Amino acid sequence: MTEFDLVYAGDTSGSGYFRIPSLLTLRNSDGSLTDTVIAVQDVRFSGFGDSPANIDSGIRISHDAGRTFDEHRLLSPYAFRDVADGERHKSDSASFIDCSLFQNYETGRLFVTVNMFPWGGGIMGGNVEAGTPFVEKDGETVMLLTATTAAVDLIESGKVPDSEKIWNSAPSLSDVRQLGTYYAKKISEYPVYQTDASGAIRFDENGYALLKEPFKREIYDENGRYTKFFLNERYEVCYDDGTDRGIILKVEQIGGDETVPMNAAFKYSIFQMFRTSYNFLIYSDDKGQTWSDPINLTGMIQKPTENVTYQIASPGTGLYVDRGPYKGRVMFACYTNASPDGTVKAEVPVAVWSDDNGKTWTRGETLTDLGDTVKMSESVLTVMPDGNIRIFSRTGSSRVGTALSLDGGKTWQTAQKITKIYNSGSSGCQITVFNYPDKIDGCDALILASPQSLVARRNGTVWVGLIRDDSGNEIDWTPTKVHDGAYAYSCAAPLAIYSERGFPAVGLYAELEGNRMHYGILSFDDLHH
Repeated sequence: MTEFDLVYAGDTSGSGYFRIPSLLTLRNSDGSLTDTVIAVQDVRFSGFGDSPANIDSGIRISHDAGRTFDEHRLLSPYAFRDVADGERHKSDSASFIDCSLFQNYETGRLFVTVNMFPWGGGIMGGNVEAGTPFVEKDGETVMLLTATTAAVDLIESGKVPDSEKIWNSAPSLSDVRQLGTYYAKKISEYPVYQTDASGAIRFDENGYALLKEPFKREIYDENGRYTKFFLNERYEVCYDDGTDRGIILKVEQIGGDETVPMNAAFKYSIFQMFRTSYNFLIYSDDKGQTWSDPINLTGMIQKPTENVTYQIASPGTGLYVDRGPYKGRVMFACYTNASPDGTVKAEVPVAVWSDDNGKTWTRGETLTDLGDTVKMSESVLTVMPDGNIRIFSRTGSSRVGTALSLDGGKTWQTAQKITKIYNSGSSGCQITVFNYPDKIDGCDALILASPQSLVARRNGTVWVGLIRDDSGNEIDWTPTKVHDGAYAYSCAAPLAIYSERGFPAVGLYAELEGNRMHYGILSFDDLHH
């Protein structure tokens, strides 16, 4: 019906490299489709590689049910300016990678998760450390930091830092590998914003969201003494001079000529974050026009263990549970590189959810009975007719994997591979799955897209799955090949564009040959013959 490259070299994002599509149609409170469609993707300034790299997130929004989109722009809460845009200095950059979109239908709140790595960090480069910087002190979760020599000198001298000074000295490698002797408080608290009648967040002339009251994540030493430094709502390093925002320290942009606020994830920061993976989240209450500052969920949902090196939020889409005993729950999937007890030394998925519109988050147990799937990493959650949660995953078995939870994502039954749905060979590939909004032939239905190949990421195929029983143990899958060539990561969503039989179209956003981020609208009548 319609197809085009949704993002491309030379577009208004300023980048020439993109990956990891996420696509979501917003819903009304009754679950009906709106005309607002959100597309989010990695904007990779330093090439196509994963972190460590110079990676931000980009966004395009459609207001006509996915027929056209506005200009591509950086999703500002997920964009660092520590390194100049370009292909140099990628190992010096902090990064955001692998977004996932989902919405609470009842409240309208839109969420985006992402994985954040401090400078130089990334699982593909092996630059993550085992353990967690989040510990309990006096009944509160705090985040451990390392103070560089520059920070210690300021703390011990009691000097007020020069508000005009530009910091440009790098820490030692040990500063990002140790758990630190300083810590920041209020890690699990959220700032409260000033908004207008539409729910849009109001901003000041410097681009900071206006707060209803000051918000300071105060930094203390190991003896519990306040250092007079704090992290603000953006994790920028500030000196407490008694004013609401304090003095925001500045750093020299690496490879560029800008001066930018010092973030604790930056190479030139005087306080260093532990080098691990962080699960961040932002939200919007005005259909993606304005966004909260990044919320670090890691301390709430990461279970410390020496066996787990990373916990990665899966790209694509999360889930709103619209039926059953967990109705109203918003969820997304993560995966770790091992089970917490170390008995499973393979990537395993885990569900994360909120029952209070994103204020607090809970992590379930990892799926450890992998059955015949070998591993299950990047995953998507769906809800079955009886309200139980079913996960679909990238595996190491050359097939898509699935498992069922009977307790809202807390625990999982034995996983199994879906024999007829391929997943591009032993390394696997991210897939996309969503609950189709209409019944088909009297059945609830799923739409799944995956590369239908046993040897490579190619042969993009969309599957219509008719759910024949309450929990999805019996699903009849019917394929339609939509692309013969290279086909990698993808994300699909229902669109408020209706066929002659009255069924919503399917929007498909996929990585194709030539590193194209391609978008197409598929009539459901063509997918369900």
